[in-house]
Amino acid sequence: MAAVQRNSLKESRLQTRLAARQQQLLATFQENVEKFSNELHTEQQQKLEMLKQSLHDSHENCTKMLEQELQRAEAHRVFLQKYEGDYAQATTSPTTEGATMEPLIDCYHGAGEGFAESKKRMAEERYRLVSMAVTLRYSYQERVETIIGCNEGLQECEERCRTWLQQALFDVILSMAKIGYSSVSASQVLAQRVIHSSNESFYRTHAAYKTLLLQLQSRELLKQRVYARQMALLYNNTVQNMERSSSLWAATLLHTDSFRRPKYRESLLQHMGKLIADMHRDGVEFLNNIGCILQSLRRARDPLPNECGQTCGGTMHDGWPCGLLHYGLLHTIPPPGQAGASRITCDSFVFSFMLASSSLRIFFFFYALGCGITSSLVK
Repeated sequence: MAAVQRNSLKESRLQTRLAARQQQLLATFQENVEKFSNELHTEQQQKLEMLKQSLHDSHENCTKMLEQELQRAEAHRVFLQKYEGDYAQATTSPTTEGATMEPLIDCYHGAGEGFAESKKRMAEERYRLVSMAVTLRYSYQERVETIIGCNEGLQECEERCRTWLQQALFDVILSMAKIGYSSVSASQVLAQRVIHSSNESFYRTHAAYKTLLLQLQSRELLKQRVYARQMALLYNNTVQNMERSSSLWAATLLHTDSFRRPKYRESLLQHMGKLIADMHRDGVEFLNNIGCILQSLRRARDPLPNECGQTCGGTMHDGWPCGLLHYGLLHTIPPPGQAGASRITCDSFVFSFMLASSSLRIFFFFYALGCGITSSLVK
């Protein structure tokens, strides 16, 4: 009886030690599983934080770039609108009629530059905006690739976790089988109970990050559509600003000194002024000569005997210039006492005077025409 009791006591002590060893093994296994789970969750959290920061930086750069360009286009639009008002006031105000203006100078038209330089600068601006749209598209593709890369990294962590857990389960069940306190099936059940909470945590994490990544991809698609609309609006505003800028530049160019007071016009005005002055001088001389002739005709008389001496060169016998015959004012007057001698008839003088008056009318017509052309050129 005592031997049976001793054997029972030994068996109970052995069972107690085996149970303690198995319990310690399960506790160690549970600690290792929890430690590995924490490390795995930390690694996954770091990957998600890196993804969040990367997406935030990319969106911040895109938003900042679009806001700067939109503000730039809006500032240029306000400048052109103000310039249009000033131009309309300058061209419609009677106090500034005939005044010259400086050509438009903005981001597309420089001082002293022509249309070719402005056209080249506008083409470069359109190319820059198209390149900006391509950059936004590439940024979207990079963000999508970053999300896919994060998904692959998280899947790799899960695969590593699955491999580790399989190996850990195999080792712990093998160790429990060596202890022999419980059967293999019972050992598997005990081990599964230990990792049950960890498995639930892994499943919840897997579902959470899968949902998160799908939502991020949908969000990126919607954000890219917003960026595309803003880019289209920016391009449209910029093209409209280019159109308004070109129109204002061309309109102001027509009011500059190059068009209103060109150098060739100055030389033409000087030449016409000289011609008009010469015509005026010749007309005044002609009128003075006519006046002298009329005064002389009023005092016309027969020459005295002592006045019929030798005639001067270029004159007739009675002292009249030979050049007056060109105008048809006088007939040839023979010497006194010669047959056919006569005085200037009234009819011939009236006809000659009418001819001279017609010549004067033609002169003053061309003189007035020259003055009108000069005043129009000055304007």
